[in-house]
Amino acid sequence: MKIALILKGDISDRRQFSRELRELETEFPSPGITLLESEYAGHAVALAAGACGQFDYLIAVGGDGTVHEILNGCMQACKARAGLKLPVLGVLAHGSANDFVRSLGVEGTVQELVSLIHSRAERPIDAGRVMCDDAAGEPAEHYFLNVTDVGIGASVVERLRKRHSYLSSNLNYLKAIISTFLTYRHMELGVTSDEGLDWQGRALALVAANGCYFGSGLCVAPGASIDDGKLFLTLVGDASIVDFLMNLGRLKRGIPLDNPVAEYHQASSVHVTCPGRPAPVEADGEFLGYTPAVIEIMPGAVTFLAP
Repeated sequence: MKIALILKGDISDRRQFSRELRELETEFPSPGITLLESEYAGHAVALAAGACGQFDYLIAVGGDGTVHEILNGCMQACKARAGLKLPVLGVLAHGSANDFVRSLGVEGTVQELVSLIHSRAERPIDAGRVMCDDAAGEPAEHYFLNVTDVGIGASVVERLRKRHSYLSSNLNYLKAIISTFLTYRHMELGVTSDEGLDWQGRALALVAANGCYFGSGLCVAPGASIDDGKLFLTLVGDASIVDFLMNLGRLKRGIPLDNPVAEYHQASSVHVTCPGRPAPVEADGEFLGYTPAVIEIMPGAVTFLAP
């Protein structure tokens, strides 16, 4: 049994991870554990691509961004090598939000990870694919496990990407949220899907979800399932920021939004345009680029350690 851990290089709790690594090395003796450490943004993509075909399990040590990079590395490896069998993926949660862990239904602890591996608790789940223009205006393809967002959430991520600060990641995120809320202008979106949705108007956000949660525990897609072969679409039209803030409690509790401009749909594919200025697009908390965007579901694309 060969296990690779891909570690987000700047995690804050290195001492805790060192203890977890020792426990894993005890449970799965050499040569069972290989540690691969990312050194810069996007490095985990290359590490994951190179690890495919060499390991039985590939474990993300970090948060949603680390999981996102590892998925993209695996999908790139699949495209490059026909017939490649992907490793089973897992998560040792060391992120600030860990929204995908919530959607997957695991805790992300080392004790749980050991138990899942020993019992071979493996679950095929869906992944999403996004085709949009990157920051330079060139066509790009990305993959996601949790959600893709067009609108205010993507604007927060875009603002965070451009900001260089000595503040902690949580404080940077909070500052980006406040700044975006104070300056956000609704965008004119066009949204169509393979299941008959044809919508156009001023929108606060469109979330195409595979998992239920984003934004550090907000249940934006209460009807989403990671293995039903569908995207769950949450479309919020011309609602105000005040409307959004008044519904935060409902989002935290997983209760559908109480607003006539909020709509829920399902689809396998959705096309998003912005007739005016291009709208920003993010997935799993990572900035991808701008509309137009095509978002698709890939049923059973990867296998995860999960009950």
